[in-house]
Amino acid sequence: TCALPISPPSLVAAHLSHENLDLWVAPADLDAPRPWTAVGDGQVWRLPFTELGRVDVDEARDAPALFPGLVSIGTDGGGRVLVDLEAAHGVISVTGPQTMITAVLSAMAMELATSRWSDRLNLTLAGFGEDLTVLAPDRVAAVPTLDEALAALEAHAADVTGAMAASGVSSVLEGRSLGVNPDAWTPHYLISAVPPSPRERS
Repeated sequence: TCALPISPPSLVAAHLSHENLDLWVAPADLDAPRPWTAVGDGQVWRLPFTELGRVDVDEARDAPALFPGLVSIGTDGGGRVLVDLEAAHGVISVTGPQTMITAVLSAMAMELATSRWSDRLNLTLAGFGEDLTVLAPDRVAAVPTLDEALAALEAHAADVTGAMAASGVSSVLEGRSLGVNPDAWTPHYLISAVPPSPRERS
């Protein structure tokens, strides 16, 4: 929410270091608004932390988060790496030993449920049990099977499609940035601890 234009870029990932916040955007765009600067031929928009004093914190606090699906996937030598789940436009698969998969998915669920930039979202957890719902019981639900979550997701997708048509916007990000009908752009994420069947994946 800090000093991005009315039509913000499509975000793929972010990198948070001790010096900068870098947004990896696609397609590349050299026209980054101040106090952001475009680097790497416009593939990255950079906000130095020395520029944070120019951001109106109260204004940012009242606006909906533009990228509520940002979630950490790890760290590198310089800081934390986050990906935007909305940029995936489909299924993201985590592979490896089952204990590691469960730990990674549980960490993602905890961050989505509690982070300040995930202010408006709904999260359904399939196959995790009820323990994680206590983090944010008003927006985190648990179901025993993946199949039980799909009807709600399909209904949400239909609602968003209708809201886009009614508002005349071309994307959820555009509707969110314009502040039109804010409840319509609340994302709904599904994290499943059980692999989907071919039918469920489709």
